[in-house]
Amino acid sequence: MSLLVDSYDEDWSRLWWVRADDRARIFDEGPKLERALSLLLDRYPQERGQPPKGPTLAVEVERWRCWPAG
Repeated sequence: MSLLVDSYDEDWSRLWWVRADDRARIFDEGPKLERALSLLLDRYPQERGQPPKGPTLAVEVERWRCWPAG
């Protein structure tokens, strides 16, 4: 799996992207899901009133790639 973030600009000398090549796993129950939810709520306390429901995607980055135009 790859996650890609890029930035576009009319000035092409300001273009860039970064890509994380990784392995991903989905947790839909159990202690790993509970741990992920705990970490999320620690980081974003405003979500504690209505915590997200559903599975969690855990990403383990194996390699980073990037490209800056300038």
